[in-house]
Amino acid sequence: MPVHDLSTYTYNPAMGLITIEANHEMLFRLTFNPVACCEEKSNQIIRDTVSQLDEYFSGKRELFDLPMCLAWGTVFQRQVWEAISSIPYGETRTYKQLAEMIGSRNAFRAVGNACGQNRYPLLIPCHRVVGSSSIGGFSADLCIKEKLLEFEAKTLAGVL
Repeated sequence: MPVHDLSTYTYNPAMGLITIEANHEMLFRLTFNPVACCEEKSNQIIRDTVSQLDEYFSGKRELFDLPMCLAWGTVFQRQVWEAISSIPYGETRTYKQLAEMIGSRNAFRAVGNACGQNRYPLLIPCHRVVGSSSIGGFSADLCIKEKLLEFEAKTLAGVL
């Protein structure tokens, strides 16, 4: 899918910098970065994304409603991302549970790979997917995954 008029913006919540890439129609990527990475240019999709991220990080939003380009993912990856999106705020599921949810009981490693290919961490909340005996992986630093899980637990507990 060709990308025209792509704008980028670096969002700075307490969790670490997040680079948002979008054109005037949809998001193309959300990336946790250690440093701001590019010249910033905004558009309505980026402004909407920042607004929803602000609501999330202030404990007022649990789900995101943003147009995301998923055309680049395989059918299997899109199934995994849809299943991840159904994990309730503040809860976790294992890679194996996710594989069972999509009807591919033994595909837990492939589920992990699909999580790693998720271009929208946080929006498609792969931080809520954990290993059966560990926190599992994350496309950004694992400490960000831990912080996100802790943040959601505290928000649900009314501690935020």
